[in-house]
Amino acid sequence: MGKRAILTLLTCLVSVPFVTAPTAETVGVGLFLAAIGVYATAESVGRRVATRVAF
Repeated sequence: MGKRAILTLLTCLVSVPFVTAPTAETVGVGLFLAAIGVYATAESVGRRVATRVAF
């Protein structure tokens, strides 16, 4: 498992308690944390694809 995958997994696990919380403020924090992890993974995948396409 790569560093980005571990980062995404940890970010999603940390965000779960926030998303399942009853208040809108904590749900927003959880969704923000999850988005950071997803963005990091998508950026990494995009770089790999761009590198392969370039060659």
